[in-house]
Amino acid sequence: MDKKKYLLLVLVLIDFISGIMGMILSELPWVLALHRVLSVISVCFLAVHLFVYHKKSGIFSI
Repeated sequence: MDKKKYLLLVLVLIDFISGIMGMILSELPWVLALHRVLSVISVCFLAVHLFVYHKKSGIFSI
Protein backbone atom coordinates (compact mmCIF):
# COMPACT_ATOMS: atom_id res chain seq x y z
CA MET A 1 0.00 0.00 0.00
CA ASP A 2 1.17 3.48 -0.67
CA LYS A 3 1.44 6.33 1.83
CA LYS A 4 -2.08 7.66 1.22
CA LYS A 5 -3.68 4.34 2.10
CA TYR A 6 -1.61 4.08 5.29
CA LEU A 7 -2.57 7.65 6.20
CA LEU A 8 -6.23 6.85 5.65
CA LEU A 9 -5.98 3.69 7.74
CA VAL A 10 -4.23 5.53 10.58
CA LEU A 11 -6.82 8.34 10.43
CA VAL A 12 -9.70 5.87 10.68
CA LEU A 13 -8.05 4.07 13.61
CA ILE A 14 -7.39 7.34 15.46
CA ASP A 15 -10.97 8.39 14.79
CA PHE A 16 -12.27 5.10 16.17
CA ILE A 17 -10.10 5.37 19.29
CA SER A 18 -11.11 8.99 19.87
CA GLY A 19 -14.77 7.95 19.59
CA ILE A 20 -14.30 5.26 22.21
CA MET A 21 -12.39 7.67 24.45
CA GLY A 22 -15.12 10.28 23.93
CA MET A 23 -17.71 7.84 25.26
CA ILE A 24 -15.55 6.88 28.24
CA LEU A 25 -14.32 10.39 29.05
CA SER A 26 -17.52 12.29 28.40
CA GLU A 27 -16.54 15.04 30.84
CA LEU A 28 -13.69 16.15 28.57
CA PRO A 29 -15.22 18.21 25.75
CA TRP A 30 -11.98 18.44 23.79
CA VAL A 31 -12.02 14.68 23.18
CA LEU A 32 -15.48 14.93 21.62
CA ALA A 33 -14.43 17.96 19.56
CA LEU A 34 -11.35 16.09 18.31
CA HIS A 35 -13.53 13.12 17.38
CA ARG A 36 -15.95 15.31 15.42
CA VAL A 37 -13.14 17.00 13.48
CA LEU A 38 -11.44 13.68 12.70
CA SER A 39 -14.76 12.16 11.63
CA VAL A 40 -15.44 14.91 9.12
CA ILE A 41 -11.90 14.70 7.73
CA SER A 42 -12.01 10.91 7.44
CA VAL A 43 -15.38 10.99 5.66
CA CYS A 44 -13.99 13.47 3.13
CA PHE A 45 -10.84 11.38 2.58
CA LEU A 46 -12.88 8.20 2.21
CA ALA A 47 -15.17 9.85 -0.34
CA VAL A 48 -12.20 11.02 -2.41
CA HIS A 49 -10.56 7.60 -2.08
CA LEU A 50 -13.71 5.81 -3.29
CA PHE A 51 -14.14 8.25 -6.18
CA VAL A 52 -10.55 7.70 -7.35
CA TYR A 53 -10.87 3.91 -7.00
CA HIS A 54 -14.14 4.00 -8.91
CA LYS A 55 -12.50 5.95 -11.74
CA LYS A 56 -9.49 3.58 -11.90
CA SER A 57 -11.35 0.30 -11.79
CA GLY A 58 -14.24 1.16 -14.06
CA ILE A 59 -16.60 -0.79 -11.84
CA PHE A 60 -20.21 0.36 -12.03
CA SER A 61 -19.53 2.64 -14.97
CA ILE A 62 -22.62 3.96 -16.67
